[in-house]
Amino acid sequence: MLDTSQEIFDIYDQNDVPVGQIKPRDYVHKTLLDWHRVTCIWIINDKKQLLCQQRSFKKDVHPGMWQLTFGGHVQSGQTYDQSALSELNEELGLTPSLDSLINLGKVHDPKHKHHAMCYIYHWNGNLSDLVFSDGEVEQVIQVTIQEYQQMIDSGQNAYRINPKLKEYLNFHPL
Repeated sequence: MLDTSQEIFDIYDQNDVPVGQIKPRDYVHKTLLDWHRVTCIWIINDKKQLLCQQRSFKKDVHPGMWQLTFGGHVQSGQTYDQSALSELNEELGLTPSLDSLINLGKVHDPKHKHHAMCYIYHWNGNLSDLVFSDGEVEQVIQVTIQEYQQMIDSGQNAYRINPKLKEYLNFHPL
């Protein structure tokens, strides 16, 4: 019987085609056998800064780690776009329109079996207006891409910079 007390994912093949199965998050992450979907959203302001979050210390994966990405797993029955909008609302209290998200396309992570749809969101609000209602974000700061790279280089607990973000910044320098 399917455990509905946790997140449920639709399962896809290596080409992001649905296979007609759903499975619980814990099983999918433990076995690393099943492709599933995630969203990655980078938030950029007009001052050429990226919103950077420290993951909650209560997260089961990489607690306290710094990252430039917002988003998460696409729940069963959701589209990438629906997931991106709901994640921004849940994690930060933001309610952008779909038209305000720039879709950068997909990257595939064979190690974690993620199909990741990547987005850019331009936002010039105040950090004090953000609401961390789902408990996934510990705190946020704004950094330039160079400052974030320095965090990585100095050994701070920070994720690498996603190739889609690097590609976007190469064509749209901040």
